[in-house]
Amino acid sequence: MSAAGSWWASRDADVYTSGPHDTREQAIFAGREEFDGDAFYVVEAGIAPLRFSGARLIDSQYFDDDELFHEDGPDADRRGNCKAADAELQEMLNAWLVRHADTFVAPTIFAWSRNEEFIPAGAVGEQEAA
Repeated sequence: MSAAGSWWASRDADVYTSGPHDTREQAIFAGREEFDGDAFYVVEAGIAPLRFSGARLIDSQYFDDDELFHEDGPDADRRGNCKAADAELQEMLNAWLVRHADTFVAPTIFAWSRNEEFIPAGAVGEQEAA
C-alpha cells in the first residue's frame, strides 16, 4: 500500500466519480461544485496499478484450455526449471506493460482507502481550496 493516495468525492460513498484530487480540501471544493451543494462523501484512496500475471496466463491458456490435449493422451504438465521460466515471463510482461500502459484505460477500483468522511450539505471544510 502506498503511503499517500489521492482524494475522491462521491454522492453516495459507493462510486467515487470526482477525483483524483491532491488534497481533502480540493475534493471538498470539487464535491460542492459537482454535487450542487448537496451532502456527499470524501475519501483518501489509492488505485491498484494495472498488472498482468504470467502465472494466470499459463493457467488459463495452457492448463485450463480443453483443446490442447486429447482426452486419451497425457494431461497438461510442466517440467524443467519452471520457476526461472515463469520469472522471465513475468519480467517480459512487466516490461511490455511499461511500454504500452497507455493503450489501456486506467483502473478505477481502489486498492485501499482510509479517512472516509461525510460532508453535510452546505458545510464548509477546513481550509477549502479557493
